Amino acid sequence: MNPAAWFLIGGAIGLILYLGFIKQHSTSRFDALAERLHGSSRLVSRGKFIDGDRRRDVLLALTDSSFIYQSSDGQSSFERQWIREVEYENALATGKSVGTDKVLRLRCFSRTFEFVLSPQVFREWQVLLPAFGKAAA
Repeated sequence: MNPAAWFLIGGAIGLILYLGFIKQHSTSRFDALAERLHGSSRLVSRGKFIDGDRRRDVLLALTDSSFIYQSSDGQSSFERQWIREVEYENALATGKSVGTDKVLRLRCFSRTFEFVLSPQVFREWQVLLPAFGKAAA
């Protein structure tokens, strides 16, 4: 086998090991953050933040006064009083299906935020942050 083939094989193995390390590291970061948020939050769970075609794994937390979502890119939050509508749907606003998962759609600041929730945590979110606003009417 020529040296270029060995170089490609070595590079592929290195990439696989690197991606495994990154995945493990991000999982432990989410777990550490979840532990920190559990004390001050009514609900903490994982989900996916949908932003156009991008899907990012996020940790969602709901406190008495705030909605928090954190990805590997950083943390964002807004006060619950700013939320004008809450919807739970079976599809994204674009009409794209999410399978057996559910979409938590929040509207505030004239912007829509969509999060995909697993069926295991969907009911908890629906109880603690019930649908309201124009869409729920």
